[in-house]
Amino acid sequence: CDAEVAVIVFSTKGKLFEYATNSSMERIIERYERYSYAERELLAADPESQGSWSLEHTKLKAKIEILQRNQR
Repeated sequence: CDAEVAVIVFSTKGKLFEYATNSSMERIIERYERYSYAERELLAADPESQGSWSLEHTKLKAKIEILQRNQR
């Protein structure tokens, strides 16, 4: 399936075992670090999404209060 896989295992005695598919372990780890860093940057750079969820929550809460008042 053309997937790159890396497995790192430490035994209870501290011995290191590693396995990587056709690519080298270093290349897979570098790729992982690039992608995880980019994802963290995207999440940190988008505070609007958190603010919009907060605004949406406030609007929905107000609607619920109005519906509950009307129901009474």
